[in-house]
Amino acid sequence: MRDLFPVLHHDFAIPSVFDDFFNDGFFSGTAQMTMPKCDIEDTGTAYIVTTDLPGVLKEDIHVSYDQDVLTISAQHEDKKDDQQQQTNYVCRERMNTAFQRQFVIHNIDASGIKAAFRNGVLKIGLPKKDPQPQEQAGTIEIQ
Repeated sequence: MRDLFPVLHHDFAIPSVFDDFFNDGFFSGTAQMTMPKCDIEDTGTAYIVTTDLPGVLKEDIHVSYDQDVLTISAQHEDKKDDQQQQTNYVCRERMNTAFQRQFVIHNIDASGIKAAFRNGVLKIGLPKKDPQPQEQAGTIEIQ
């Protein structure tokens, strides 16, 4: 990577992120799981967390709520059998994947939490203990 910058002296430190991007990271063929995207909606009486988890099995998902922290995690291990070992892959990116997302959400009635997983979308309903009316956001003048 340093050869792309011939005007730089050898004592100038180029961050290793450039070398890692081209050598060890993006083009290396290693499987990386990106964090799933989450939406959190406030309905007034509950929070609804919606997470896209395409390709993840329901059995691989774990959801917990403990001490005001909602944790969503999944782990999938690709089990190899004899047929897969004989396959000559040109590119293989779907292997073992894992992720974990955590959100601090206060004022939740933990006994009423419900979760459903359909068509690759996880929806979690978190009912509030003490629902409060939402204050309307006001405009702040910039001086």
